[in-house]
Amino acid sequence: MESSSFEDVNRLVRSELYEHMDPEFGKYLAMNLPGCGNIIGVRLDDLKEIARQIADINWKEYLKHAPDDTLEDVVIQGLVLGFAQGKLEEILAYADEFVPKIDNWWVCDSFCSTFVAASMYPEIVWEFIMKYMGDSELNPAWRKKEEAEIPEGQGGIAVGTWQDMSDDFRLRFVAIMLKCYFVNDKYIDKCLYAFEHMQDGGYCAKDGVAFGLAESYFVFPDKTIEYIKGAQFDRQILEMTKNKIEKIYRLPEADVNRFAEVINEY
Repeated sequence: MESSSFEDVNRLVRSELYEHMDPEFGKYLAMNLPGCGNIIGVRLDDLKEIARQIADINWKEYLKHAPDDTLEDVVIQGLVLGFAQGKLEEILAYADEFVPKIDNWWVCDSFCSTFVAASMYPEIVWEFIMKYMGDSELNPAWRKKEEAEIPEGQGGIAVGTWQDMSDDFRLRFVAIMLKCYFVNDKYIDKCLYAFEHMQDGGYCAKDGVAFGLAESYFVFPDKTIEYIKGAQFDRQILEMTKNKIEKIYRLPEADVNRFAEVINEY
């Protein structure tokens, strides 16, 4: 990938995608991402390696001209952003253009899990994420303004296009980002409050919130239990959370039963 021409880079990327094509994995993706469109069938580790190569060359130029022809093309864009190095406001501006492309859980979760800027600049990225809460009170007021009205010193980051997204994937994006980077001593109370206020989406959003609650219970079991008892959660979300606690986090039976008792109280 030594060419500076974006046409050549795109051809090389496409060639590498087909070189790493795994038909059986492609069938798995097609089965688990109904209606997704064109799928080549490339495993995430291979996509990450391709994305790292792109990020080391000129990630901004690539993202300006990257195609959206296949599932893998879109996943690579998210991974490139995750590996990108540069000014945070530039990375977030490109992320604002990418996030509305999220229309399935694989694009969402692969992007979120590699967006290391969230670990490096949590306060700024928290505000960036909260913008995707839409009209929620958690959405920073200045993010709702037109770019021309943003106070001096806060410009340079795109205002964002959460209005263009379905509630299902907008809220899943928020939930998975919180799950990956913010379930910690500083942010756990804010995370739990956010999880309670993002229950309006469809299955993928609820599944994302369940992942967030499962992570919260894994790290802060007492705090999570107490919060849920005083909140109003969709029972389906709590059932999905219990399933993840049991089958993904593999917590001891006593911990699973403790969570189940909370559900029974609803």
